[in-house]
Amino acid sequence: MTELLEGLNDAQKTAVTHGNGPLLIVAGAGTGKTAVLTRRYAWLLKERSLDTSRILSLTFTDKAAGEMEDRILQLLPNGSYDFWVHTFHGFCQRVLESHAVKIGLPHKFKLLNETEAWLFVTRHYREFPLDYYTQLGNPRKFLAALLKHFSRAQDEDISPEAYSAFAKEIALDADVETERSRLEELASCYAMYRRLMRDEGYLDFGSLLIETLRLFRERPEILSAYQKQFDSILVDEFQDTNGAQYELIKLLAGQDRNITVVGDDDQAIYKFRGASLSNILQFRDDFPDATTVALRQNYRSAQEILDVSGAFIRKNDPNRLESQLKEIGFDKTLQSARYDVRGDVRAIWYENIEDEAEAVVERMIALKDSDPETQWNDMAILARSNESAMPFVRALERANVPYLFHALRGLYSKPVVLDLLALLGMCVSTQDSPFAFRVLTLPSFEFPPSDLANVIRFSEKKRIGLWDALRRIPQGEDGISDAGKIAAESVLSLFDSLTIASHREPPLSVLHTAIKRSKILESVLAGDEASRIEQIAYINAFVRRVERYESLRHNPTVLGLLEEVRMEIESGDDGALRSDPNDGPDQVKVMTVHASKGLEFKHVFVVSLVDQRFPTREREDAIPLPDGLVREKIYKGGTHLEEERRLMYVAMTRAKQSLTLTGAADVGGIRKKKPSVFFEEASVEVSTAPIGKDRVSQFANIAERPTRETRETELLTYLPLKRRFSFTQLAAFRSCPMQYKFAHVYRIPIIGSHQKSFGQVMHSTLHDILENHAERGKAAQVSLFETSAQTEIPTSGLRVTKDEAMEIYETRWNENDFWYPDRAMYDKYYSEGKDAVSRMWNIWNEKPPSVAALELNFDWKIGEHSIRGSVDRIDDCGDGTVAIFDYKTGQPKSEEDIGKEDREQLQIYQLAMECRGMKVSSLSYVYLQNGESVNVPTLGEKERVPFTDALLERMNEILKSRFTPKPSQFVCKFCDFKNICEFRKT
Repeated sequence: MTELLEGLNDAQKTAVTHGNGPLLIVAGAGTGKTAVLTRRYAWLLKERSLDTSRILSLTFTDKAAGEMEDRILQLLPNGSYDFWVHTFHGFCQRVLESHAVKIGLPHKFKLLNETEAWLFVTRHYREFPLDYYTQLGNPRKFLAALLKHFSRAQDEDISPEAYSAFAKEIALDADVETERSRLEELASCYAMYRRLMRDEGYLDFGSLLIETLRLFRERPEILSAYQKQFDSILVDEFQDTNGAQYELIKLLAGQDRNITVVGDDDQAIYKFRGASLSNILQFRDDFPDATTVALRQNYRSAQEILDVSGAFIRKNDPNRLESQLKEIGFDKTLQSARYDVRGDVRAIWYENIEDEAEAVVERMIALKDSDPETQWNDMAILARSNESAMPFVRALERANVPYLFHALRGLYSKPVVLDLLALLGMCVSTQDSPFAFRVLTLPSFEFPPSDLANVIRFSEKKRIGLWDALRRIPQGEDGISDAGKIAAESVLSLFDSLTIASHREPPLSVLHTAIKRSKILESVLAGDEASRIEQIAYINAFVRRVERYESLRHNPTVLGLLEEVRMEIESGDDGALRSDPNDGPDQVKVMTVHASKGLEFKHVFVVSLVDQRFPTREREDAIPLPDGLVREKIYKGGTHLEEERRLMYVAMTRAKQSLTLTGAADVGGIRKKKPSVFFEEASVEVSTAPIGKDRVSQFANIAERPTRETRETELLTYLPLKRRFSFTQLAAFRSCPMQYKFAHVYRIPIIGSHQKSFGQVMHSTLHDILENHAERGKAAQVSLFETSAQTEIPTSGLRVTKDEAMEIYETRWNENDFWYPDRAMYDKYYSEGKDAVSRMWNIWNEKPPSVAALELNFDWKIGEHSIRGSVDRIDDCGDGTVAIFDYKTGQPKSEEDIGKEDREQLQIYQLAMECRGMKVSSLSYVYLQNGESVNVPTLGEKERVPFTDALLERMNEILKSRFTPKPSQFVCKFCDFKNICEFRKT
């Protein structure tokens, strides 16, 4: 306990050691809320002798949930843990995956993101009872607005039935016929949307929440079980919760009400996503006995920055928690613990945006040059929108300053993704000359530029497409060279085969072949280290997009994928990007203020502070939710301006040492702009910069600066190497560190193989059969699988009939992705899989396994590291011990053939499960080709320490590795990256 409280101030200690009952922690910017949350988690475990499954921790992003698990693990002793640390949507998904059938939802539902929901509605829009909105022009134009309207209804925990009832009641008082019809139309469309989604087995993020609420309300015994399971609930970023999320929290809190919420009303900036500021203001009304603790000690910013930002946000009084609780002496004024630094706050107004951008970059360079400890990573440019940031991106490029533009959209505009789209487009139609041009200019095809110019002239002369011109152009002076002919024949041959494949194979398989044969990855890997990381991340993002498309379509095709991407772009969605501003090499970070939440930088530049840009004009939803359905308490005053002020406050409090506010009169357009009102409200003297006479001379010295070094040893220190590993990672590093680097540092996508696809089918089939068997053994449980009226559940042996087992196999086979090179291989694996399922059924029917757990996830902490994994099957041996099994679809091995390296996986499982309190008596690999179980010796007491030490040594090695290749004929033969690795041995 003493160690947990070490280094905490008094307020933090009070929060961490709070006993029973509700607790509101008001955590100002930079006050160490994450440290408090994680230490409270560890304190609750020790104080109440709980295990991790008894504490539910909820946050708002997968990244935040992962980081919280990492930090909690560092506070816990070595052991194996089952965490319930989730986003709200992740928690609801986990609950519904276990109980969906009990409220009439499909057991295996699919989750749609915002873009996929829009595409879904677009396909079905003719089925919606639209009348009022079809009169307003193109009906598709309003589908995005309708979806946002439905999302807002779900945020407010409004069911279609409640909306319909509201529409009928309001219609009684409506004076205007069109208004009455409009509301009833919206209610009917909302009901239709939910019905269509349910019919096709889909849920969106909003419906995850309201379906979980419906489950808990309609099945109180399930709610009661979760209330009993969770001794304590911790909620991070509470100010960002919406109405449905707050209702979920209150339900789960139950009578014990051991709920801790952490938030700051001054940092509530997600109203556009449905977040309800009133939740944090309402918490004390709903929990009047709640203890309130304010964290005021700021460990991030100099006092001068805190004084300016604090005075600025007080312009939002009286609609702030501090103002409303002043009668009880509540104070959240931040006090800096940074006595080592004096803060620099300045505001500068420029004549034009070019001067502003270049002056910002010049100041960044000066800051870096004046302090050897300052890195590019220590600086950030924050803008209200991506568009406002672009002049600063261009200025950084001109000055050769490395930067990361942290945008959440824009995948389809990345050059390497445009190349991939062109490759797929050529598979569908060679008549698309722009696609053909992009393909022919790929460096990997080595098509001579002079020859390409002749092909273009020939196509114009003959009035034919570029691809037809390539086929017909002669050789010679006005045609193409010998080298051009060789390149043309290679390209034409490739796309002849890809075109055939596109009619037979799913898009991911075609993409895999296109990437491989076009040698795009080789071109990417020829760049410097930073470029490799960036470009491979874009390829990965596009691969994930294709995977999502295939998972949501019954008959996925390349043409269908391209059409879907086209529709996305037409809707204004340029493709989602996942980037982490903490990842990557030393770079200036450029991002929106929203994206900066939770980050901190030594030097922050808040730019484009121009009237009507920041703060922005208020924009209402195209189809607003009626006031009568909005549960949020609306406070008097300019709610939009207050939201913009909170956003500005978040931007200001990212700064540690210096905060620079800038704007410019000329940002394009006819009229000059006025300074933002925030300059005046920040109470900082605004200086006017001189007009830039010669921006070229300003950058003369900058242009000569050396570009950022890309030595691998330097950049690897910035790569996202984690202390959490899987067995697959450990095995890859042991086999060849370069293989590990390709897979887990560069994250080059391994798109698929028929062996892996087959393995997935077999594992999921056997899991489903045994899950059904185990569930049917529980008299009080309902079967997870529906059986036909003719099927009788066996009363002895395996509680799954052989016919049912084969039906499960057929289902799993048909829903999986396939990578079989030809029909003969497809038929061979299908037959072998069928035989294996039949064989395993015979074995299990003769001696039914006593299943204790299937696919049991674990997080085993050892030292400073942890290993994540999932155990295929654990059986109860009936004598207080368990047996662990892992399925293998590869070539069977005898007990003598299983060497030390082969044993490692099962022995890791043994130690992880023993940390969970299990006594493991046997370890076995089950080879599905012959059905035989081959034993692996368990680790004895004397063997455990050396085994664990060896694992720790390897994990430490990974963190400091330069990933020196260890090629061998055997390793390289089965390596997924042999075609792009210069060190391979054949």
